[in-house]
Amino acid sequence: LSQLPEFQNIHIASHSVANRKRGEFSFIVFSKSDNDQPQILYANDIYQLKLNTDMVVLSSCESGVGEELKGEGFNSISRAFSYAGVKNIVHTLWKVDDKHTQKIMTSFYRNLKEGKQKSDALHLAKLDFIQTEAMIGAHPYYWSSFKLFGN
Repeated sequence: LSQLPEFQNIHIASHSVANRKRGEFSFIVFSKSDNDQPQILYANDIYQLKLNTDMVVLSSCESGVGEELKGEGFNSISRAFSYAGVKNIVHTLWKVDDKHTQKIMTSFYRNLKEGKQKSDALHLAKLDFIQTEAMIGAHPYYWSSFKLFGN
């Protein structure tokens, strides 16, 4: 966590869980530590960070949802990163499949490398995914969960 402010772009490919009752307790799960316990990062901990990061990609389940706050949106992992100072966030709205997510993210980063704007890069990655997948894989469930939030 102490090193996060040093980076302009952060990609987190992990497992996350939205807490729909108390959004600050939504969390990201990282690999297990030496004592075989998973390393967990709660949204509440992210809210405490001070970041000047251009983009965080949350390539994990339910990272853009959590506790619904009337008139404000969702108290989520994504919102926590925004509050911490991240300008652009790619998040998901439901559980996502690893295999399909990898294809979308690979295309997204390829589009960014080619100079596309973030929103265009994600849009084109979704279109590419739809065009290259078989009928069932092209279903919106597999690609439409990814949203870009930011400037």
